[in-house]
Amino acid sequence: MDGTLTPSALDGVELFAGLPLEEKARLAAELKTVPLRRGDVLVRQDEPADTLFIVVSGRFAVTVRGRRDAVAELGAGQPVGEIAFLAGGQRTATVTALRDSLVLRLGREEFEKLSQRSPAIWR
Repeated sequence: MDGTLTPSALDGVELFAGLPLEEKARLAAELKTVPLRRGDVLVRQDEPADTLFIVVSGRFAVTVRGRRDAVAELGAGQPVGEIAFLAGGQRTATVTALRDSLVLRLGREEFEKLSQRSPAIWR
């Protein structure tokens, strides 16, 4: 990915499905791409949930302290940590790249601006 994201790239992301095209274009311009290598930790359990991530490519394991096996796997188009992010809480799990991956990053400040312009995102 060359760093330029088109609004249509957000079509497969349920969280942004209700946004008008012009809002998707603004959002696409604000999202940052983050490459990860296999084994990299994207988020850690108990950290503040101040960033929302969306998987562009790759696969991630979701693990919870005290459980031996992963509780879920996430792939392309899926958000990472959206519940804690939207609730303003802490991470409830650790998310680790199972292979080289790429995610989009949306910080709290950018999300607040987006939700002021497009309250429909909260649906």
